[in-house]
Amino acid sequence: MGRIDLVRKPDMKRIVLWGLAALLAATSTQAQLSTRDLGENISPQDMVSALLGGGVSASNIQYTGATNASGVFCGGDGIIGFNTGILLTSGDAANVIGPNNSPAKSTDNGLGGDLDLDSLIGATNTFDASVLTFDFIPDSDTVQFNYVFGSEEYNEFVGSPFNDVFGFFVNGVNYALLPGTSLPVAITNVNNGFSPGISAGPCKNCQFYIDNVDAHLNTQLDGITTVLTFTAPVLRNQVNHMKIAIADVADHALDSAVFIQSGSLRSGTSFNATRTSRYWFTHALSSDPTCATLSNAIAKIMASNCGVVPLGFLDLPQGFRNSDNVKDSADATIEALGFYYRSTKRTGETGGTQNQKSPASTVCTDRKKLCVELIAALANVDYLGATPSALSYINAKTNTTFPSDLITQAETVAAGEDTTAIVSMTALLKKFNSSGLTNDFPTDVVECSTTKSSLLKSLSRDATTQATCPGVNNSCASAQQVVFSSSAGSFSSAVFTKSVNLSAFTNSFPSPVCGAGGRDVVWAITPKVGSNGRQFTVSTKGSNFDTMLSIWSGTCSNLTAVTCTNGALGVTGEVLSFRTDGTNTFYIVGEGPNGQYGNLKIKITSP
Repeated sequence: MGRIDLVRKPDMKRIVLWGLAALLAATSTQAQLSTRDLGENISPQDMVSALLGGGVSASNIQYTGATNASGVFCGGDGIIGFNTGILLTSGDAANVIGPNNSPAKSTDNGLGGDLDLDSLIGATNTFDASVLTFDFIPDSDTVQFNYVFGSEEYNEFVGSPFNDVFGFFVNGVNYALLPGTSLPVAITNVNNGFSPGISAGPCKNCQFYIDNVDAHLNTQLDGITTVLTFTAPVLRNQVNHMKIAIADVADHALDSAVFIQSGSLRSGTSFNATRTSRYWFTHALSSDPTCATLSNAIAKIMASNCGVVPLGFLDLPQGFRNSDNVKDSADATIEALGFYYRSTKRTGETGGTQNQKSPASTVCTDRKKLCVELIAALANVDYLGATPSALSYINAKTNTTFPSDLITQAETVAAGEDTTAIVSMTALLKKFNSSGLTNDFPTDVVECSTTKSSLLKSLSRDATTQATCPGVNNSCASAQQVVFSSSAGSFSSAVFTKSVNLSAFTNSFPSPVCGAGGRDVVWAITPKVGSNGRQFTVSTKGSNFDTMLSIWSGTCSNLTAVTCTNGALGVTGEVLSFRTDGTNTFYIVGEGPNGQYGNLKIKITSP
């Protein structure tokens, strides 16, 4: 049986494993990789910019290979071992995305190999080479970065001639070596033995190997290394040359990839400089590319994060904010300014002007305040090269280091609706942004003058909408609590009335069983008001469109449908009664059937 047969007709044991992997992927929530290759508005300069950390400057950047083979990636936490970075492959960058549901993912780019890689493996020819080269000037006599190698060649081609190869060459010498050895990092040198399925030995440096044939990692690659650190001697304060290369060996089949952590190419001691959010949002613009400005920082943030500024609940840019009809760092900067210079008490709308003056919910207001500190933290980490775990703060009289995944934690909190967690994270980021050195910047970065606040305010746009930053009553978490007058006791007569125009609202609740809904508005009756057995009656009489009412109970993350009504036709209004239990929060949802909306009038009475 030939190599091509093995690629096209994989072992049935592996097919069973991949089938299970696909089933698991469909029934569980996993971390998810995303990639942007060099054909998707990413340049070789962006790749090197994403790679650079403290103490290194780069120039003369060149790339050779297929544009679809290399680029940047995001979402690597829990899969690769770090969240963002660059990748070079011997096939297609998108082929690294999980789940591992293909026995032999492969892209033949029809390209030749690389002579330096040929020399690493002897006489065997290489194919589909991807090569990134650049000159760099380091601050010290060593450079380092963190990386992971992975391949579809595992485990069935361990020990075969198909030993896909990569190299990190500094001034002509390969330093992609296993820790404490002179062995190149390669399939032949890092594995747990040949197998048509899950490997069982013999071990060969397998302490550095992670078998993924069972698809427990959400990547298509059948095996990857642990996170390894590349270190190489260099000429301090002089021009050195870096070459990063990967290729297929012996044929064009089955992809391999190398992932390099963003910001991890460093030389010398990190400055760990940080600046406060006030600094970043007042030093926003400059035509000098060496100035430490918000616009320059955002360009670096986007290069390191798949072309976006990730804020958890949304990514910048959301829209076209200038006249060039290209979503880029200029648009993201305009939107970032909106979090600082536009009102946090309003939620935005199309165009980002806040002209509708839609009141923001507490969730929305707190998210906006968090975003100001999160953008500053991203600037400090991705642009200035600060390392959270190398900085500390005082917590209950104890010196405490910031978590290494501080940015990822902040994005997760921002995506949630727990206002207590959002406020706490905002405070933690504020401490981080003021924890580093304030009198030094990394190499080739200087402090420049401030930008007029009047100009920045006029440029700023609100990136949020009701969908991402809900207004009052536009989501479960932002539901306004029903409060009766102080004279209304638990079982005394009480009336609550409101009028809401749903034109700016979104469809945030699941449709009830009595009909398909649309834009909805939500009110909450807490156990303090909704005592056990208390009856409530809800009416939408007076609304100018056909309405529908539903009642839900529980928590926003675990709602239970109680009752609903959609019987009245036209604008006559719906009437619905229910009783609370004194334990759960009950949610009253008003909307129109089949997407209808208008001015909704609601009246809640008890009993």
